[in-house]
Amino acid sequence: VDMLYDGFASYTYTTEVPAGAINNQYYFSFTATDNAGNSRSSAIFVAKIDNKPCTVGPMAINWLTDLNKSGVINVGDRLEFIVPVDEPDAGTCTIDLSLIGSFTPTPMQYDESRRRYYMVYDCATATTENPSHIFTAIVTDKAGNRMNSLSSPFEVDCRLPEIEYASATFQNLKGNPGVVNIGD
Repeated sequence: VDMLYDGFASYTYTTEVPAGAINNQYYFSFTATDNAGNSRSSAIFVAKIDNKPCTVGPMAINWLTDLNKSGVINVGDRLEFIVPVDEPDAGTCTIDLSLIGSFTPTPMQYDESRRRYYMVYDCATATTENPSHIFTAIVTDKAGNRMNSLSSPFEVDCRLPEIEYASATFQNLKGNPGVVNIGD
């Protein structure tokens, strides 16, 4: 920015930060020149600009316990969710587990040595099922950049069967009517 002025001057520059690879501290330099030709250069430290989102890989899901139908996510199964993230940038990762019993987005923990978010979850009951569900985790870095990690499709059935009617029928009663006796 070059300014020609004697006395006080101000200049405002506004721009939207595009996606890129700055991801570090950034300085804007400028030179002020008065009407007599005197000039002075300086730089302004703006802040850390983070316009580089994290590199997020596809989600992996491992069965730690598979209680019912093999290969189908059911009530009581214990699952491990893994989201690989290179440089999480002090952010967060949440996953939607509503089809396996969670009512709110669930936070995942970051494992620095393995460079991944992970969690272990015991499947509970849910109100719906899906024969081809794709789990979604949202990784948000400290600058607010959001990236999704998706799983492969899984059959999810954590909906318990509903019993609408049950009755008992007595057959071959030998004693009193309506009473089951030994030998009936």
